[in-house]
Amino acid sequence: MPAIAALVLIVCVQGAAVLLMVSGRRHRRNRRELVHHLGRHRVLSHRAARVVSRALPAVSVAIGAAVLLLPTMAVLIGPATWLSTQRVVAGIEAMLYLAFLGYLALVRRRAPLEKCGCLGSADESTSTAIIRASVIAVAAVLIAVGLPGAKVSTVEGWSTLYLLATAVGVLAGVIAGGFTDNRARAGIGSKEGWPA
Repeated sequence: MPAIAALVLIVCVQGAAVLLMVSGRRHRRNRRELVHHLGRHRVLSHRAARVVSRALPAVSVAIGAAVLLLPTMAVLIGPATWLSTQRVVAGIEAMLYLAFLGYLALVRRRAPLEKCGCLGSADESTSTAIIRASVIAVAAVLIAVGLPGAKVSTVEGWSTLYLLATAVGVLAGVIAGGFTDNRARAGIGSKEGWPA
């Protein structure tokens, strides 16, 4: 049973990695919207928001890719290194999502009805984003501290199970990211009257 729980957590962590890459791509495509949200929510000064809008998309894509690729390569090339690799990248992902939860809590406190602009979507609800980010952060923390992860590698055929869990996570991330894609194409920053 602990191995199944670990696989479910891996699905969450790998799906979250895809969401990081989707979000990074969308924020890079529409930096004006990201700057708008950071300024509107009084998170950063306009100047700092412009700097963050340049760095955040690249960091999101890089962390997402690392979370997906490094443990998968470890399973294929050096299975003995998989658990430590998975724990490290899950820890990095957990820190990013915990910081993101801080941003969402600030948005919720300052403007409870305001849309957060998460995943590059003008319609993304802050409540939805808080729930999603909380689940992801908990899953990533549990993997990072190694609670169920060690149990996966004790199951016969574990590497195949890991790769299957990764594939399911990627599919879940693509589907979850795709639900906001049509709304993200227009974005707030592209509407007339919104600041650049």
